[in-house]
Amino acid sequence: MLGERFFSKVSPEPNSGCWLWTAATNGKGGYGLFCVKGETKWENKYAHRVSYEHHVGPIPDGLDIDHLCRNRACVNPAHLEPVTRKVNLNRGEQAKRNKTHCPQGHPYSGDNLIISRLSDGRVRRMCRECLNADGRRRYAERGPEPYRIKSRKYYHANLEKCRATQLAAYHRRKQEA
Repeated sequence: MLGERFFSKVSPEPNSGCWLWTAATNGKGGYGLFCVKGETKWENKYAHRVSYEHHVGPIPDGLDIDHLCRNRACVNPAHLEPVTRKVNLNRGEQAKRNKTHCPQGHPYSGDNLIISRLSDGRVRRMCRECLNADGRRRYAERGPEPYRIKSRKYYHANLEKCRATQLAAYHRRKQEA
């Protein structure tokens, strides 16, 4: 069924035991895609599901395949387990909560930790160092963020000039009255 075509797109990772999918993915999600021939046409299926079905057997109805290694590109059937959607989501959230460092390696602790509550009630941890770096990057790309004064946009660089102009106009109107 799978043969050479499937395994030519897999690269074993010796340290973790993961079989990493090296071909097409679904973009940001990082799940591998594998084209299989259906009854009437070729279809894209998730590579980890194809691997599980080939090595272990059919996936029970209503269950998701959970990556026990937390690596979405992994197609090793020993790292895959059929679970309910709720269990799968809870495991993913638990893995996020257990992280002690951001993706750039800064610690989620002390002054570097920002905790914010989202509008839907969820809590998000953010790295202050990365947030500041992102702000500096955006400032370099776009320039300073605008201030709103009397429903007009004015930028930091022109703020004093703007205030002086508004003050002069105010005094001119006062003298005319």
